[in-house]
Amino acid sequence: MTAKKPVFFILVFIVLWFFATFSTSAQLRIVCIGNSITQGKAGIKPDSSYEFSYRPWLWEKLIKSGFKVDMVGYNPYFFDESEGNLTMKFETNSVPFDRNAEAYYGITSDLFLNGSPSAGWTGAPLPKFSDRINDPKKGYTADIALIHVGTNDPDSTADQVEATNQNIRTIVHVLRSKNPSVVVLVAKLITGWKK
Repeated sequence: MTAKKPVFFILVFIVLWFFATFSTSAQLRIVCIGNSITQGKAGIKPDSSYEFSYRPWLWEKLIKSGFKVDMVGYNPYFFDESEGNLTMKFETNSVPFDRNAEAYYGITSDLFLNGSPSAGWTGAPLPKFSDRINDPKKGYTADIALIHVGTNDPDSTADQVEATNQNIRTIVHVLRSKNPSVVVLVAKLITGWKK
């Protein structure tokens, strides 16, 4: 957890700096895109720490700074949660954490973008990203997108690395197709992934 703290505080600083250009009276729609690092899970690890991801603490900092925040995305669950089985409890100023995100434990950038027949992430096959963002019931338009995806992708060859880069570019294109003014922050992968 200590190695992740500097990354978290840098992320909070950057996001708060971007948010300074928005009025605190306007609602900000934020989508957090990624895999396990972003989705997190509520279960305790052997060292008694949790893998909640950065999302609850980012949301808390924004709420405490006076922003009206709507976390958006197709998936409202942490890993190993499902409807009626929400184990992660978190609130600030008596407001429960807004759990929505585009984060899926173990997903590759290709499956994130193109969907998957697996029901393991949401209890049903995962639609393509362009279909998720435009879904009549669960779709959304983001003002700000935080992207940290690709750590589960193969990276042994230049072609594999380029495929991940292209998937991320297409994810950004899908976001901008919905909102040309979306602010997109793409994280440098925090694992040993190749450049």
